[in-house]
Amino acid sequence: MDLSIFNLVLAGVLATMASYTDLKDELIYNKHVFPFLLLGVALAVVQQRYDLLLSGGIVFAFYFFIYAAKNTLAKLTVMLGGIPLPGDEEPIGGGDVKLSVALALFIGHIPVLAGTVLASILLLVIHGVKIWRATGSPVSVLYMATAKLPSAKPVAFGYLLGPMCVLVAVYQYYFY
Repeated sequence: MDLSIFNLVLAGVLATMASYTDLKDELIYNKHVFPFLLLGVALAVVQQRYDLLLSGGIVFAFYFFIYAAKNTLAKLTVMLGGIPLPGDEEPIGGGDVKLSVALALFIGHIPVLAGTVLASILLLVIHGVKIWRATGSPVSVLYMATAKLPSAKPVAFGYLLGPMCVLVAVYQYYFY
């Protein structure tokens, strides 16, 4: 499967914009993502890359489950001994879902899902080091990783999600 450099550049532009706004405001704006969603669909049809349309559907189903099944995930977290997210907080934001689908329309579902795993690991390391330095105890990192840290609050995820997905796409299509 050959990936157009144009698709990769567009995915990089979207990832950069989303990273900036997610770091600055902790939001990924619809006014940035929706044009890329429409452009991704149009580009996939023009390029006759219907697999990219299917990739968008696969990623949407994966992320929508995480986004919509917050009650199920909260119950699972409690059953496994963790502390669920407080109140009405979401495990993943709607902007992250839209960003992932838009990226999948440009680079496919494999780089997006692999980028999600890499972004999650990197986020765990970054915040684990912060907690370790704040508490002075490596055990607190384990508490954070298992969601047993009572003061844990959701953190921005999109600022790592986009760049990791693009990096995986570059590696997969051009170096692998």
